[in-house]
This record gives sequence, structure tokens and C-alpha cells, in this order.
Amino acid sequence: MHAMPKIQLPYFKQTGFTLIELLVVVAITSIVVGGSIAGFTTFAKKQEVLTATQEVRQLFVSAKTKAQVQETPAACDGDTAGEKPLQGYQVVKTGSVIKIQPLCGDTIDAAIVPASPGTHPSFTIPTGVDVSMNTIKFFTLNNGVFPASGQIITVSGNTKTYTFTISTGGAISDVQ
Repeated sequence: MHAMPKIQLPYFKQTGFTLIELLVVVAITSIVVGGSIAGFTTFAKKQEVLTATQEVRQLFVSAKTKAQVQETPAACDGDTAGEKPLQGYQVVKTGSVIKIQPLCGDTIDAAIVPASPGTHPSFTIPTGVDVSMNTIKFFTLNNGVFPASGQIITVSGNTKTYTFTISTGGAISDVQ
């Protein structure tokens, strides 16, 4: 009998990944991406609170500057009968809006916000952020600040709190 010649089939090298290897890679990638998204969300919320604090602080700086340079709005310029002279500016929180308002009157004690105060800077507090503050008044020249005791302004939200202070002389600290 004749021996049959051996037929050798070509050798194919296996390439690619097994299903298990692909599942492991997908699982690890999902965990890393999930953690990154959670970290970014937390960072974004903290930045929102910090930005709100800086905006509120800037309103106080603007009010103080307007009072010091005696930036007189039309409602306090004396052009119309009954208008009283500028005595200063106040920063007041009404609901979710913090705004600057002029104070006009014959004296500091009689100063009021005019019926038509004009347009002045304001800031709308973002949802989820809380601002704890009293109304602060900055008077013209060297007449100081009311209330006369130092004030701490606190902005908090999303487990982060920032503060800045206004001294009895009207100095506004950096955000902490």
C-alpha cells in the first residue's frame, strides 16, 4: 500500500481579542469615565459657588467706589425739584437678586433710595447657592459704612462655603 502524502494545511495565526478581554477593557474604561464625570461635576459646582462669591464681592467693591467718587445718579443730582443730594450707595439682597442702590437725602440718617434710582449693577444668585448678608451702606467721602461693625458675607452651596469681610472702615477682604 501506498502511504498517502501528508497534506499540510496553512497555519493561521490567531489575531484579535477574546470576548473576556474586551469585557474587561470595557468595564475598566466605564469605571474610569464614571469617576471622571463625578469629579468634574463636583469641581464645576464648587467653581459656581466661588464665581458667585467673587461676583457678590465685586458688587460691594463697586458700591464702595461709587460712594467714594460720588458718582451721582440722575435721581440725586438736584436738577429736579425735591431731589436730594447723594449720600452713598447700598448693597441689598432682595430674594435671589443682589443689587446696588443709590442713597439720596439731606443727611446720612435721612438718606433713602429714590423712586427712580436708575440702572446699577446687580447679580442674580444661581440656584443651589445661598448668600448670607445684611444690607451694607457705603457713604460718601469719609462717612464710613453702616452697620458700623464689621460684616461677614458668606456664600455657600454644594458643600462649599466662601466668605469675605467688610471692616468698620469699609475695607473689603479677599475671598477666603
